[in-house]
Amino acid sequence: YLCVLLVFNITAGAATQSLRAAIPGRQIEVLSYVFVVDAASSVTFKSNTTAISGAMACAANRGVSANGEDDGLMITAVGEALQITNSAGNIAGHITYRIV
Repeated sequence: YLCVLLVFNITAGAATQSLRAAIPGRQIEVLSYVFVVDAASSVTFKSNTTAISGAMACAANRGVSANGEDDGLMITAVGEALQITNSAGNIAGHITYRIV
């Protein structure tokens, strides 16, 4: 797999947004993430339309962070985009991922 670590800033409203486009024959593995929301919301990471994280409920002006280091936290299916769904308000933060 490719060992290059990549960082992407998350900025989105209440919707599903692509964080990293699909790469044919490859997977996107999330190594860490941090985000905050400005309204009570549930946030879910997805492989295209399939949830790869649980819905993380956050109160307004609160957030979540996780660091899987080398093990990774979640991974998309082969050839699928990494997406994030935010149920309300706005979300801001960043992820670190690698292509495998």
